[in-house]
Amino acid sequence: MKEVGYFRLTLTRWGTYYLLLSFFQQMALLAWPNTTNPAWWATMLGALLMAVAIPFAYGQQRSRKVFIQDAIKT
Repeated sequence: MKEVGYFRLTLTRWGTYYLLLSFFQQMALLAWPNTTNPAWWATMLGALLMAVAIPFAYGQQRSRKVFIQDAIKT
């Protein structure tokens, strides 16, 4: 876990599931490429977004909650 200012970059259990799901989705997209189809590109970009943004956004939300709880305790 890496501290960045007040926020921690954490990957939670559900974030790991999203990461694995998007990994398998990308492998399927790369196995049967259809680059002339705009839907293929949209799905690929969606898988990339899911792989990067969702797990860390969920971890940020949880760590922010923990930070606020820690601030209230002190």
